[in-house]
Amino acid sequence: MLIEIKNRPLSQQEKMKFHENHQQVMEAYEYYTKRQFMRFDVLILEELIKVATPAQIIAIIKKYSEHYKYAENFTFFGYIAPIVKNQFKNRRGGKHSDNTR
Repeated sequence: MLIEIKNRPLSQQEKMKFHENHQQVMEAYEYYTKRQFMRFDVLILEELIKVATPAQIIAIIKKYSEHYKYAENFTFFGYIAPIVKNQFKNRRGGKHSDNTR
């Protein structure tokens, strides 16, 4: 039996269940891009919160949503995931946080 999960916008009640850091990023994304935060974007957000702080993620959202070259490409939250991961690699949790020696 195949269960299909549909990507849909998160309701306000669902957003309130998340941590304050997650809520800040969701609100900033919706404010700057004028798009709704979708259900599958939560998975990407979880990875980004581990790599960078909410303020750093919000700064990149603002930068890429307002820049004339990138604004038309910024159609979903996953567009900034590789950018954030490369820019803030090993900035949170020490130099060897992901891999052990």
